[in-house]
Amino acid sequence: MRNKEKRQKHLLIALEEEHDNVSAACKRVGVSRDTFYAWRNGDKLFREQYLGVQERLLSKVDTILLDRALNKRSTKALIALAERTLDNIEDLKNIEGLKSLHMAKVARHGNRYQ
Repeated sequence: MRNKEKRQKHLLIALEEEHDNVSAACKRVGVSRDTFYAWRNGDKLFREQYLGVQERLLSKVDTILLDRALNKRSTKALIALAERTLDNIEDLKNIEGLKSLHMAKVARHGNRYQ
């Protein structure tokens, strides 16, 4: 493994452990923020790995919110989880293939589908 790949691997680990705090992760690994953003914007593999880190962190957030909503009966956690779910649904609607499917269902079922 080349030096750059090792540094990227250590940075990805630090980003996950620092909950995607770029400044803290970069400082911990000894990589400048400019280098991180250059890697993220210019290195497809690194960008994909970084998106994986973000997805895992969001999954952890969803798990925590769900646990709090169900076990601690937290209204705030339930609202936050619902808002995140609605945001995800809106993201899915923006994908072209699903957008046409959505439009077909609306045409079939009227406004009650939305």
